[in-house]
Amino acid sequence: MSLETVPAERTDQEKIIDLLGLVFRVGPDSQLADARLLGWKIFSAPPGSELPKGYLIKKNGSIVAYAGFWPLSLLTLAGPVPCGHAFDWAARPESVGAGVLLFKRLVSMAETMICIGGAPAARRILPSIGFRVVGQLDHYARVVRPWSQFLSHTKNWKAPLRLARNTVWSLRPLAAVPRPWSSQPVRELQTSHRLAVDRQPVAAFTTCRRSIAMMNYLLACPVAEMSAHIILRGEQLRGNFLLARLGGQTRIADLWVQSESAAEWSVAFSLAARAAANLCQTCEVTASASVDCVRTALEQNGFRKRGSDPVLFSDPGRRLHVGPPLHLNLADGDLFFLHDPGWPYLT
Repeated sequence: MSLETVPAERTDQEKIIDLLGLVFRVGPDSQLADARLLGWKIFSAPPGSELPKGYLIKKNGSIVAYAGFWPLSLLTLAGPVPCGHAFDWAARPESVGAGVLLFKRLVSMAETMICIGGAPAARRILPSIGFRVVGQLDHYARVVRPWSQFLSHTKNWKAPLRLARNTVWSLRPLAAVPRPWSSQPVRELQTSHRLAVDRQPVAAFTTCRRSIAMMNYLLACPVAEMSAHIILRGEQLRGNFLLARLGGQTRIADLWVQSESAAEWSVAFSLAARAAANLCQTCEVTASASVDCVRTALEQNGFRKRGSDPVLFSDPGRRLHVGPPLHLNLADGDLFFLHDPGWPYLT
């Protein structure tokens, strides 16, 4: 019987979890085995909505490959370009080619596809199916409670040295927030917040569209303490940010300010870092950047680069072959909630 690609159904959930455990060699305590998380990732989207879903390849009724599909839309000056980001890509070892076939079919569902980081095996395969490295997503961290972090971190001979270093790093001031800039927490995003959520294309970079539905979907993530904030200049809605707290680390999962001014991006990240630090459990605030204005804004707020992931891009129609760089947030994929309890901090 030929291989068939079908949408994942709730009745497939346990089999998907078994497949992920087999391929990634993880136990029942892993996020990949969390039924709540899998249900939110691929089964909480209403039919026809532009929210993440899961897809399977079946052979004789058995699942041989699975991947989640995160639909995106790239905003360019020439108009929106459909895009996607795959996650939890897995195939049975004995089903040679099924994983690649599924990935190719996901690519065909959107005109372009983004992959951030990924397992070494995936990075080896992607160039052979049309992906190329177009940049990197740099990961930054700012320590805000070094002593609390020390108490909750892995203890080894480096721990006292790390405490001393992080204490010094924590003294770096945040960028000033001039009047009348401010941020305001909201329980969920409403249509009245549309001007804070809607993104307009800019010349400096290509970013991903956001909708009220997508923002509220992100807020419902079951494994992170999520919060939304709108950015104001006086009474004018200027942007928004989402925070995701996992243990002692709070991530700036998503941030947007309707501006090409480096100074205004610096103010926006200062507001987000302050809101994250105000959460009493926060020991470290993290954020990521793929464009220079965001990197500069983070550095001006005392964030230090702690690693990076390559950004790979498939663009068969050459829609973005020549254009500005991609501006990506953690919430453009699953990086905003992935968590390793054995190594909970970047610093």
